[in-house]
Amino acid sequence: MNEFIKNACEQLLKEYCEHPLWFLREGNIQSRLNQLILAQYETPSGGDTVPIEIKSTTGKGTINGEAKRSQMELKLTKNGIGVGEKKKNERSDIVVLKSGAVVSCAPSGPLDITAGIEVEYVDAVIEVKAAPSNRWDIRNALKSDINKLLSVKGNGAHVEAHFLFLDKSLPMPGCEGLIGMKPNSKWENNFRFEKELSGDAASVVYMWDLNPDLSSEGKRCSRLRHARVGVAVI
Repeated sequence: MNEFIKNACEQLLKEYCEHPLWFLREGNIQSRLNQLILAQYETPSGGDTVPIEIKSTTGKGTINGEAKRSQMELKLTKNGIGVGEKKKNERSDIVVLKSGAVVSCAPSGPLDITAGIEVEYVDAVIEVKAAPSNRWDIRNALKSDINKLLSVKGNGAHVEAHFLFLDKSLPMPGCEGLIGMKPNSKWENNFRFEKELSGDAASVVYMWDLNPDLSSEGKRCSRLRHARVGVAVI
């Protein structure tokens, strides 16, 4: 597993457990995780930027440049076709680029970079969901996100796929005065999760979330599980 992404996910979950109101909305949490990933790559052994090649979609002109390694809201493609659960115009929350990635600019401007990027230029993809599991529409969205990652793995086994879920139905220490519905984990029945990684890591989606059971000290702890390609059926 990519240690930089692992450290960033663990740090985000730690921050959320200690300060659940720091980031009020899902977009803020996605942005914070992207910041943490880039901060990890800033170490001497990493490097938070990568060389890229920018091509015009009109076929007129190519330049070389540099981009931050971790980007948000990119659409993964394979041979120009969108990679996702439904093969639509689905964008991934966070995408970690390989060195030498190729991106395209639209005819409307040299810096109007299109969202699509071929999966061969991607090191990792992360989907982030911060929502209450007791809503049926959210449970469908959770299943959809994991299935999208499973689809990515089916089109590019080299890509690390991570799913980070903050269940807003879970009561958090310090917020006991807020009463709501109980969490609902039935959506997980569509998948097989392994606590310990067994078999081929190339066919695994890493799932990060919070343990619904408090520790003996009354704290909420993070956990890592593994979902297998081909075991999700909706």
